[in-house]
Amino acid sequence: MKILQLVTSRKYRGAEISAAQLSAKLVENGHELYFYGLFPSGEEIPLSVQGAENGCFNGHKEKAISLSLLKDLRKLVLRIEPEIIQANGSDTLKYAFAATWGLKKPRLIYRNISQMSYWLGKRPILQRIYNRTFYSFSALVSVGEKSQRDLMQLFPVHSQKCKVIKRGIDLNASVFQKGREEVLKELNLSPNIFVLVQVGSLTPEKNISFSIELLETLVTKDPNFHLLIIGSGPEEKQLKTQVKNSELETHISFLGFRKDIDKFLMASDLLLLTSLVEGIPGVVLESGGQGSPAICVDVGGVSEVVIHDQTGILIQGHSVQQFSNAILDLKGNAKKLNQLGKAARSFVEVEHDLDLQSRKFEKLYQSVLNES
Repeated sequence: MKILQLVTSRKYRGAEISAAQLSAKLVENGHELYFYGLFPSGEEIPLSVQGAENGCFNGHKEKAISLSLLKDLRKLVLRIEPEIIQANGSDTLKYAFAATWGLKKPRLIYRNISQMSYWLGKRPILQRIYNRTFYSFSALVSVGEKSQRDLMQLFPVHSQKCKVIKRGIDLNASVFQKGREEVLKELNLSPNIFVLVQVGSLTPEKNISFSIELLETLVTKDPNFHLLIIGSGPEEKQLKTQVKNSELETHISFLGFRKDIDKFLMASDLLLLTSLVEGIPGVVLESGGQGSPAICVDVGGVSEVVIHDQTGILIQGHSVQQFSNAILDLKGNAKKLNQLGKAARSFVEVEHDLDLQSRKFEKLYQSVLNES
């Protein structure tokens, strides 16, 4: 099959990495892949798929559609004549729809990566636009059951098109030459420190300000905590100000955007996730793949990738006290922490095997191509 995978940009972020790993597996399985970002990644070496044609458009993220980007995307579609276009995320949804208007093929697949109701809010006009757009799509594929139910409640007329295919994780993607102690030495941290790590864009929905409040509470009870914050975004300045005002500079490190995230997941004791909204957080799976469990607020589809007290810890609501108590308990129970990490790794191996999930996508692609 000839497949065009569209991502917002070729940045090293959850949805984009997931699409890239899927694309790489599809190339391995003998398909012809095109991996394109709508907007420039801004990176010197953007995310790429070996064996695929990689590219991006010189578009600008706007509220309305960029006509120049749309024109370039349509040119690409007419040039390569893909059988399948998979739109990963809502930006790619509208461009895939508009660029293929009037064409008999390709077939369009939408990859729903989050809780759409959160992003749509109370905007009935936008909801009607999405509803109309989905008539042109052959399948609406969610990352998890909760994301699927959310989509079906919003757009019941399209329920028959809704499917779930889990995110696949390539457990062989990262092989580290360094161990935990060497990574901590690189960060100038003591091997005895309890390391929390949080990964994500520095945006309001990731709720990293809550994590800073949490650290402030933790270090008053035990000073041997350190939080690594990996990511960049519009809230970076105010978050750093919050850290300074809380006198936590020696307990929190901002590592910025990193391509070697798995190295820090491996070296950390616990992944922290405090988001306001999530679909299926890929970083929880990546962390589990490194044998590091997660402590997460139970929001969106998080409970589909964290089994409470078996593969990680789920907290009901954004309670600093509940989070701090659970983290302190784990810090004092190395045996349980180790058991959670091993179980998290096993869960990822069984439930999120990349080869299995890519085969499910292949089967879906073939089924929509076989439709009359």
